[in-house]
Amino acid sequence: MPAASLMTRLRRKSGNQVKIDTLFSKKKGPSGSVSKKNERSAVPSRQAPLKVFSFQIPPILIMNDSSVCNCIEELIKYMFEDVSLTRDSELLISNCPRVIVETQLAGLFHSDFTSISRELESEIRIGGVRRLYLHRADSFSGESCLVLRSELNEIYQFYLNKHKDNKELLSLIKKLQEFLQTHGSSSYPTEELNLSLQERRTLTAAGFLTLDGTDSYGISLPNLGVFTHILHSSRKDLIQFFKKRPFYECIEISLLQRNLSITTKRKQETFFGWKFRLCDAIGAGLIDAFMTSCGRAYRLTRRGLEYK
Repeated sequence: MPAASLMTRLRRKSGNQVKIDTLFSKKKGPSGSVSKKNERSAVPSRQAPLKVFSFQIPPILIMNDSSVCNCIEELIKYMFEDVSLTRDSELLISNCPRVIVETQLAGLFHSDFTSISRELESEIRIGGVRRLYLHRADSFSGESCLVLRSELNEIYQFYLNKHKDNKELLSLIKKLQEFLQTHGSSSYPTEELNLSLQERRTLTAAGFLTLDGTDSYGISLPNLGVFTHILHSSRKDLIQFFKKRPFYECIEISLLQRNLSITTKRKQETFFGWKFRLCDAIGAGLIDAFMTSCGRAYRLTRRGLEYK
C-alpha cells in the first residue's frame, strides 16, 4: 500500500485524538537494544577503502517528470515505504505531516542545489509549494521544510473541521491561511503578521506558529515535531551504522539488507524509508554517494561524523 494512502487511512482512523508525547520518551530495558552477538556484518572487514569508479551516479528515484512539485510528491511516496509497523509507529506515522526537508531535493539528484533552488523559489512565489520554519537545535540551522499546496490545504481543512466549535481559533486559522496565500517566506516579523499578542499565542499553542527569535514567528504545522523527531532518529541510526563499518562506508545493498534484519528488532523506534533517508543524508551533507564495481555506495562525511 503506498505510504501516502497508509498515512491518510491511519489519520482518519485515529482522528488525531491520541496524545503522542509519551512516544518521544526513552524506553528502557533489554528490548531497546540490539545484541552485537547476533548482529552480522553485511560485508567482511576490509584493509582498504572502496574503489571509487565515478561520482556521477543515477538518481535514487527514477522519475519521468523532474519538476520540483513532482519530486516532492515522489519523495513523500517513499516516506515510510519499507518501515515495519508497530502500534507506536502506526500512531507516529498517522500524525506525521507529509513534508520533506528542503535539502532532500539536492540529495535526490546528487547535484548542485543552485538550479533546483531557482525552480523552488518560483514554485513558492506562485503558491505550488509552501516553505515551513524548522526549528533546529543542531548545526543544520539553515534547513527548512517544504509542503505541497494540496497537502497544506488538506491539513488546514482537517483542523478547521476539528476546531469548528472554537470560533476564535477557527477565525485565526482562516486568517493565517489567507495570509500565507500571498506570503512565501518561512518566518515573519510580528508587524508583518498583523496579529495581536494574544492571537499569536493562540496560534502558537495550536502549532501553526513557532517563535523565531525575539520579534518574529516561523510558520509551522501541528505535529511538525513528529516529523523532526523521526528525522533525527533516522539520521542518528544511519550514522551509527556507518561508524561501525570499515572506513565509514558501505555498498547500498548492505543498507537494504540491514533494513530487513536489524532495524525490525528495534520495535520502539520509527524510521523513515531508506530512499527517503538516503536523499536526506546526501542533501544534508552527512554522506557522500559514489559508484563502485559492486554498485552504488555511500561514505560518511566529516559533517556526518560530527552530527549529534
